[in-house]
Amino acid sequence: MPQYLNVLKNPSWDIALFLAFSAIIFFWGMSRGKNKIGISILALYVMNVVFPYIPLGFLISGRSILEIFIIKSILFTVLLLLIALLLIRSFKNGSAGSTGNWWQILILCILIAGFFMASVLRLADPVLISKNIIGLSPVAIKWFFTERIIWFILPILGVMFI
Repeated sequence: MPQYLNVLKNPSWDIALFLAFSAIIFFWGMSRGKNKIGISILALYVMNVVFPYIPLGFLISGRSILEIFIIKSILFTVLLLLIALLLIRSFKNGSAGSTGNWWQILILCILIAGFFMASVLRLADPVLISKNIIGLSPVAIKWFFTERIIWFILPILGVMFI
């Protein structure tokens, strides 16, 4: 338990990034409503299904594993934003724009931030994680890489029951 308290007191860059994503999504969700967060979670699931089939050979051939991870992460994020915007736009007229309670939005934003982190780390070559070339903290490796199946299941349950 003290290790987890130390993470909150002195967060590493990866935990700080997770907390920043959570805060950004929380404030966006407070202004736009929990339905938009639910649609964004749906977009993240779509990207996890579609992204492995995107031909990236011309972009990543002859590059180091770290460069490949960075290229894949940036492309994944850009395409995720595009799909999320398209889905939000297409569902704009169909939903009433339920804002939800602040605690519902907080739970959903933590779920989508964790799901995003686990999705991006899934793109990394296992060597990057095992040798810790990208400098992840042990807590981030445990939360977002070792136990990533939790992050792939919990968001859809959050959308269904919140």
